[in-house]
Amino acid sequence: DMQRLYPEAIERHHNNEKQFISHMGSVLQRAQDEGLVIAAINTSIASFLFLNQLKSLHKNPYIETMGFNKVTVYEAAFINFLRGLATIKGIEYIDSQIDSLRTNKKD
Repeated sequence: DMQRLYPEAIERHHNNEKQFISHMGSVLQRAQDEGLVIAAINTSIASFLFLNQLKSLHKNPYIETMGFNKVTVYEAAFINFLRGLATIKGIEYIDSQIDSLRTNKKD
């Protein structure tokens, strides 16, 4: 039992997860204030769900055997997450940032 054997490490891990959720929630709250994220979204819960999606992907042994690149999968998960929370203004902003990144990669 990891909790019994390594209580300090488990506590540190949980604190890191709480910090991730808090930071991501703050970023989403700012985006909400700017009209980029739907007002009805609970940013803390959305952040918690995203963290758990990342953890699930991290443990998935089939990503590479299915022919996917892990980085590409994580990028797609992040973009899909953001677009799912976004207002029309937010989607336009996300798309412009993606276009800008793709243009810069080509240069």
